[in-house]
Amino acid sequence: MGRQQTPCVLVTGASGFIGSTVVEALLARGYRVVATGRGDRSPDPISSGVNWVRWDAGRQPLPDADWAELDAIVHLAARTDKAQSPESAQAHFNVSVAATFRLLEAARQHGVRRFVLGSTGDALGPTAGPAREGAAAYRPATFYGVAKACAELLCRAYGSGPAAVVLRFFHPYGLRGERFLVNRLLRAVQEGREVTVEGPEGIRLNPIWVGDVAEGICQALEAARPGVFHLAGRETVTLRQLLELMGRLTGREPRVRMLLGPPPSGHAGRWGRARRALGFQPRVLLEEGLGRLLAGERERAGALRGE
Repeated sequence: MGRQQTPCVLVTGASGFIGSTVVEALLARGYRVVATGRGDRSPDPISSGVNWVRWDAGRQPLPDADWAELDAIVHLAARTDKAQSPESAQAHFNVSVAATFRLLEAARQHGVRRFVLGSTGDALGPTAGPAREGAAAYRPATFYGVAKACAELLCRAYGSGPAAVVLRFFHPYGLRGERFLVNRLLRAVQEGREVTVEGPEGIRLNPIWVGDVAEGICQALEAARPGVFHLAGRETVTLRQLLELMGRLTGREPRVRMLLGPPPSGHAGRWGRARRALGFQPRVLLEEGLGRLLAGERERAGALRGE
């Protein structure tokens, strides 16, 4: 990989939760990075060695980049809200579908060799068990999932363009991920707020530490194996088990309200193909990751107090 001695990667959504961690991982591996965000630059101290480009994926055609020098594109820009309303459909389409198409076309026209799309298990919709990487029976329940499913299909259709890789993320968590499920649940337990659980145990999920997500993205770039792969954690737990672990780590008893109804659908993903083809192997177990998250939050709170 690389038109020059040092390969160059365009990362969209680089100031976001996953994107900023991916930029750090790429820099550590020696890549040159062109990073896009809606602001002038990232608010985090990762800007050294990064060419920051202001780009709103939902409003502007393409980032202002030197396409001839790019070796790969990692498209992570996305709307984080999952509001199920017609008013949100256009915004999700613009970022996840239209922008994906324009980036794929630019990659094809300029000879960019790799294209990595950040997707989600939500693109598949409810599953009876852990989702398979080869699954293409799309039944998304939200506009967010629908848009991601469309973006996946676009990548699959570009067989003659860049080597396109779709990476479905299953519940990433970590520092700066306040809008993501595991972070939100941990905050609810800390604050003594009630959490609703479907049935006695709730959904099954295998959350992944954000650093392991970034590692998987780097491996996908370097393996150059097109296809659909899952990035998920090593441990699959029920929602109740996750809340109990959070309660033990925080010293707060989780407040759980059980919701009666049909058995909850699965929110976990298998990642055997990613292990075999990319060398992906998540390292951070849940207890360690949640401990890191809590320690980071305490450190940030102390810094705000001037300690």
